[in-house]
Amino acid sequence: PVLCAPDAKVLVVDDNKMNLKVVQALLKRTQVQLDFATGGNQCFDMTKEKKYDLILMDHMMPDPDGIETLHLLRNADGNPNKNTKVIVLTANAIEGMREQYLAEGFTDYLSKPIEVENLEAVLIRHLTQN
Repeated sequence: PVLCAPDAKVLVVDDNKMNLKVVQALLKRTQVQLDFATGGNQCFDMTKEKKYDLILMDHMMPDPDGIETLHLLRNADGNPNKNTKVIVLTANAIEGMREQYLAEGFTDYLSKPIEVENLEAVLIRHLTQN
């Protein structure tokens, strides 16, 4: 099934602009409203200004990395995205990493390179849950 969610607001965070373009291309047919941040600080600033339904965040970014950015977000009283679901995007696909990311507070895990079927499945799972 193809997700079509034109009302969904998704923030994609990755310091690699090519990765941002890949996610944008993969999600084009879903019609979700995408915003992009190229680092943790920009992401944190953007989350203060706009409520998102889902955040897709790279782990390996320069200071702060994805885990540190998630912790900033979770501890930011008054931030409208304090409890927004955050999916980690990572090339770190070794056994046991999913559990470690979930233990850090991420909602879900998506390994790179991102495959459209996996990305859409994650969106369906988290955008359709209340």
